[in-house]
Amino acid sequence: LHLYIPNLKWKKVTQLKVNQQVISTPIYIATNQLFNLGHFEKGTTVTLSLTAEQVVDLTNWQLQTLDQTAFNRAVDKLRQQALHVNATKKGHLNGALNVPGNDTQLLYTSI
Repeated sequence: LHLYIPNLKWKKVTQLKVNQQVISTPIYIATNQLFNLGHFEKGTTVTLSLTAEQVVDLTNWQLQTLDQTAFNRAVDKLRQQALHVNATKKGHLNGALNVPGNDTQLLYTSI
């Protein structure tokens, strides 16, 4: 289950709970993003509690679920076309990848 609150100032949030469990992140959240609330079986009641230093604007907030099986298939397919690093040296990577398909296929890179 994922939470998105586009108008929220995360630095003003003092606590986020899901089913009475405090949710914390290993990194500071400065921008709006999809926030992973955890995995819940179909039919499970989920209670959210958000405490903030100021009034929270919940305009356009969303809760979204993910079809985990379809997502895993998509990730597996992408991994088949991943960069295979052969060597690294002083911040440089050397590797190869195979992108099957026609000439119109795009290569997406991300760090």
